[in-house]
Amino acid sequence: MSSLQSLWIVIASLLFSLMGICVKYASDHMTTLELVFYRSLFGFVFIVLITRASIKTLRTGNFSVHCVRAFFGFISLLLFFYAIPHMRLSSTLALLQTSPLFLALLSFVLARDRPRPILLLALFVSFAGMLFVLKPQHDGQMFVYGAAALVAGFTAGCAYYNVRRLGVLQEGGIRTVFYFTLICTLLSAVPLLLSDDLAPYSHPKLLWALAVGLTATFGQLALTRGLHYGQTVVSSAMMYSSILFAGGFEYLLWETIPDAAAWFGITLIIVSSICALQFSRPKFIAKPITEPIAEPIAKPTAKSTA
Repeated sequence: MSSLQSLWIVIASLLFSLMGICVKYASDHMTTLELVFYRSLFGFVFIVLITRASIKTLRTGNFSVHCVRAFFGFISLLLFFYAIPHMRLSSTLALLQTSPLFLALLSFVLARDRPRPILLLALFVSFAGMLFVLKPQHDGQMFVYGAAALVAGFTAGCAYYNVRRLGVLQEGGIRTVFYFTLICTLLSAVPLLLSDDLAPYSHPKLLWALAVGLTATFGQLALTRGLHYGQTVVSSAMMYSSILFAGGFEYLLWETIPDAAAWFGITLIIVSSICALQFSRPKFIAKPITEPIAEPIAKPTAKSTA
């Protein structure tokens, strides 16, 4: 991975940690489903404005893959935003960042290959790290929020698998984010309209919704570029910088930091996830992507069956 692509991953990590801070503040003004809706809506509008994309540019022959990617991303966002207001952001991100571990496991399952022992060991070590982070014997309700963040990590791993698949299918990053934000907007809008669960309008609500949408969209663009170009192991390692950013913001804003046990658990999660990818790399994940994602791509004549 080049230094430029590493920089894209670090920028994405910084923006996602800022998004988490915005979600914490925004949760005082709106529900979790509203947060997902505004995050997706502002992202969709912003993508359309900055790209000025034509229908021809956004046309795709892989809409079903975009739908699968967006569905898993939607579930991950919903659970992640649900957990953020109730947990330390650094701990929530650590649980979300188990996604590379699930990504490696999922790749083996879909390839119908037997996982290597190192992957099973990494799962065990990561689970131990989760227990240090959550401390379920101290707070049962916190364990529920942590479980939500963990499932968010699993569904994020499923989403990242399909991001890589879209890269193999030569779908540009702009197009990938466009369909993700569009489908997530629709998925969140329908239940909001049916339940009439929209909170009253206020200026703080609008500003926080805008902040969540912009930081998430820029972060998604940076992450998509890094994942399309970068090697999975290195990309995943760089993504853990978001935990450090979150810890720094928590200290600056609230003068709180995770205790030693939580940091130990976070370290176990990071090390086990990186080791799982380093020593258990299926061919699909390791395949390099050389497609320049900023430009429109002609529809390929042959598609990967991965």
